[in-house]
Amino acid sequence: MIKNKISSRFKIIIFTFFVFSGVCIIFLYPYRYRIKNKIASFLNSSKINNTSYAPCESCDQLFTDGIPVHELAYKKEGIKSQKNSLELRNLESKGVLKKITTNDYYIVRDMDYSDPLLLPKAADLLTNISKLYMSEIDKAELKYIPFEITSATRTIESVKRLEKDNDNAIKNSAHLKGKTFDIGYINFANYPQQRALFISVLKSFREENKCFVKYEIGQKCFHVTAN
Repeated sequence: MIKNKISSRFKIIIFTFFVFSGVCIIFLYPYRYRIKNKIASFLNSSKINNTSYAPCESCDQLFTDGIPVHELAYKKEGIKSQKNSLELRNLESKGVLKKITTNDYYIVRDMDYSDPLLLPKAADLLTNISKLYMSEIDKAELKYIPFEITSATRTIESVKRLEKDNDNAIKNSAHLKGKTFDIGYINFANYPQQRALFISVLKSFREENKCFVKYEIGQKCFHVTAN
């Protein structure tokens, strides 16, 4: 009798647990990306001190290209804004866009709000930046620390999702045009020498008018558009 009561209570507890879990999943599912970003931000902040987030004291003066400047680049050449990832992959199959993947130079992170696809010109820019950075690292005889690509080409659908989860997101994002990508700088947190060399390389490309760059403290990245 006692065993039956315990067994019944256990079943009730298990049933209640699964019902509660199901309700939580249904309720929280629309906010999954925001929750993921909050958790990632918390984990990163626990590993890296706040001063490490800033790649350089003068980056907010070095890389100041705002939205109007980036628009100049993609108005001259850039894809039409695509509705969804399927349409982007269609452009990839036609050779209009090129897929970028993790390699010896850089890491392509999982992207919630964009696809790892770029126009060939932007992909070539990314390759050239990484090759010069590696060359500078070799000259300095330092350990090579790959940088991270955290965002690439977005769609109308992904921008709408991002607007719900990020107050700083804009509808007419440069990421819609296939020429823009974000380079995260957290990887350099514990490597100030490599960080300084990478910033110098990025600065040289900007000064040669090969790209436009915006230093984004909140997103912890360099917002880059090929010119």
